[in-house]
Amino acid sequence: VHMQQCPTWNDLTLPEIDTQMAAGDLNVAAIQLWCSRWTPPDWYLNHYAPMITGVEDPISSAGRHLQYGLEVSGFPASQFGHIQVLDPHTGYFPWDAPYPGPILDWYRDSLTGYAHVSWLDSYDMVPFWGSTNGAYLAPIDAALGMIDFVETTRVEPDLDDITWRGLYYKLLNAGLRVSLAAGSDNSCFTAEIGDCRTYALVDTEPLTYARWCAAIDAGRTTVSKGPDRFLHLSVDGVGLGGQIPLPRGGTVNATVTLNLAPGTSERGELHLLVNGRDVALQPYTATDGGTATLRAPVTMTESGWISARCAPGAHTSAVYVFVADRPIVRIKDANYWVSYCDQLAAHIGEFGVPEAESALLARIQSARQVYSSLASCAKPLPGGTAQYGLSSPSCDGPITIGLSAPPNQPFD
Repeated sequence: VHMQQCPTWNDLTLPEIDTQMAAGDLNVAAIQLWCSRWTPPDWYLNHYAPMITGVEDPISSAGRHLQYGLEVSGFPASQFGHIQVLDPHTGYFPWDAPYPGPILDWYRDSLTGYAHVSWLDSYDMVPFWGSTNGAYLAPIDAALGMIDFVETTRVEPDLDDITWRGLYYKLLNAGLRVSLAAGSDNSCFTAEIGDCRTYALVDTEPLTYARWCAAIDAGRTTVSKGPDRFLHLSVDGVGLGGQIPLPRGGTVNATVTLNLAPGTSERGELHLLVNGRDVALQPYTATDGGTATLRAPVTMTESGWISARCAPGAHTSAVYVFVADRPIVRIKDANYWVSYCDQLAAHIGEFGVPEAESALLARIQSARQVYSSLASCAKPLPGGTAQYGLSSPSCDGPITIGLSAPPNQPFD
């Protein structure tokens, strides 16, 4: 919940939030405090920062869990994108940093991401000023391993070609692994909390705020517009955030399950996706809740990620399938981000932070090297070389070793 006092509204009190959670069947509220344009940073530092302690608030009751976090909005760094910190140990941070890097370094042990992201779905144009909802450094910090998730506040996009999917899909297709989350951007509380929510599959009971964050970090999430629907995906019995190794191309079996709340009446479609593109579709009709299911075999000739969505209003994170120990990366997407790095570096002076340009350019160049290397990993091995053996397992899939050019001499 992106929470902030506005000129004609008062902050919700914790008892009011607790009441809304009970009414909306919400188990967890991440209350993200920020610095609005109506108040100076001193207001945040003196009023909000002391509330952020890194522990659940004592008001948490009846299975509901509340904890304060922060959104880097209204601070100098926010022009590059609004950082979310879901489990900060303190509310005091380098608030005057001219870009998000020092803040992400400060919260290295916390769960961090970019808020309310949007991006062009197409590949026709590398976006820059005004077309990314301000998340300019999200692809840079994702490549550098500095963020854990991206967040949407509109599960169903408002615009056809500018959506959170444009960022999330391209990052996963380029070979990165980031989690998916959703939140209520109800500044001034024009709507109740929970209009967009993150379901996270915890692996240990009982539920706590910390375990909910850990599940987001592991990619075991599905996002939903409101409380009326819950979408789940399993592939060969492996759940969200998991990975499946295949020694060679083959078929896996996916099951998409949509649970609708009693009283929900709608018509929609279940979509099964591979690398962000539909591979199966199942219409459904509900008059009073119920369950809809899509089962489909998926042929995987190369490594890729599988997810699901329902229209309207829900989307899962991914299950990762690795074929013959090859990485999940599409050259088109990796090269797209290489081009974006070049565009961002060329326009860095437009942000008006000359004191940080050197550090920013260094980060952009490091990210460019990551994307360039990922693109190289997606290419066939050069002539005169062959793969020998498989990598040992890692938490993010196989470890890939490649070559930058053909060998120039034979080896005995």
